[in-house]
Amino acid sequence: MKKTVLVSVPLWLVTLGLGITVVVAADFGVSAWVFVLLFAWLLTIGLPTTLAVATVASFWSGGGLGPFLGVAAGVSLLFQTAGVYGTRRLWGYWHGARIRGITG
Repeated sequence: MKKTVLVSVPLWLVTLGLGITVVVAADFGVSAWVFVLLFAWLLTIGLPTTLAVATVASFWSGGGLGPFLGVAAGVSLLFQTAGVYGTRRLWGYWHGARIRGITG
């Protein structure tokens, strides 16, 4: 579990930073190729964090920006950790099965 957290937290922080960058860059009219790179990250490795923030935003009924940012950050960290945990388990299962000769 320690390795999962050590991988999840940096991915989570980078994804939140890139999400903020997308919003700020859109306000300043940055070139389209920059958005392609940013969205490539947000829709692949950062997908759990992106989905968590979108889910919290869709259910948020008010209460201020500060509480929203706190809840969105907490839920997105949980989603990112769950995504890394699931990926590690699936990766280990698949490679273990191949080594034992069960698949492939």
